Parts: sequence; C-alpha cells; structure tokens
Amino acid sequence: MVTPPTPDKSKHLGNLSAIGAVSGGVLASSCCLLPVLFISLGLGGAWIGNLQALAPYQPYFFGLAVVSIGAGFWLSKNSTCTIDGDCAPSSQRQRYKIGLWVGTGFIVALIAYNLLWSFF
Repeated sequence: MVTPPTPDKSKHLGNLSAIGAVSGGVLASSCCLLPVLFISLGLGGAWIGNLQALAPYQPYFFGLAVVSIGAGFWLSKNSTCTIDGDCAPSSQRQRYKIGLWVGTGFIVALIAYNLLWSFF
C-alpha cells in the first residue's frame, strides 16, 4: 500500500518539482529556442554560439522537465491538508503552480519549435 507523502514532505517535493520543471525547460530550450529569444530581445553576441554546445544534452534536459512537470502536477492533484492546518499557504501554492506552468510553456514551445523548424 502506498502512503501519501506527509504535508511537510509534499511541500518540499512540490518546490523541487517546480524548480526542476522551470530549469529543465530552460535548459532543454537553451540550444535552440533560447538564442532566438535572446536575439529577438536584442541581446546578441558571440556567446550565443556557445549555447549550441548544449544540444547533445537536450533529451536529458527534456526528460528532467517532463518528469518534474508530471510529478508536480501529480503532487498538486493528490495533495491533502490535515485537519490541524498543515497546508501550504495559498501564495506558496500559487508560485508552485506558476512554476509548473512556466516549465510546461517552455517544453511546449520547444516541441513546437522543433516540429516547425523543418518548414523554414
């Protein structure tokens, strides 16, 4: 029988999954999508070419982001509060969900970029 994580452990796992989702999404898009974003914002330079060295690690970063996002949404769906009030404050839950959605946005943008790149 699987026991649900305690509220204190669930808070730490939730924060860790949100951080993993955002960092995995940013790192997965760092070789391809991030340079396009930087150049469109006017942030250019020779250092942008060095981001291409991260391309071989893109599947690992992508996997980190997907696992973190999946775990984060699973934890947010299955989180329970105890009667004595051991819940995360609503502002912390809001930041946690924003982190998950930002990571999801990076991954969706990366997938769309990789699919549409062949047409250009």
